[in-house]
Amino acid sequence: QADYVVSPALEEKVRKAAPRFNVRELMKAMEDLLAINRVLIPSQSDAYAPDVKLLMETFLIALCVGSK
Repeated sequence: QADYVVSPALEEKVRKAAPRFNVRELMKAMEDLLAINRVLIPSQSDAYAPDVKLLMETFLIALCVGSK
């Protein structure tokens, strides 16, 4: 049994949007999301915690601009 089940409507949306991106763009997006995830859960040794809202906004703008 699968842990994650995608609805047919969501799967169709993803398939339609997929041609707008290439693998390099998607890999960069994943790296950026991992960096944002690290900021969401700061450790006690972190001297500075960046603005998560600004990071997400910048990420979304870059992702949208990068799409064809």
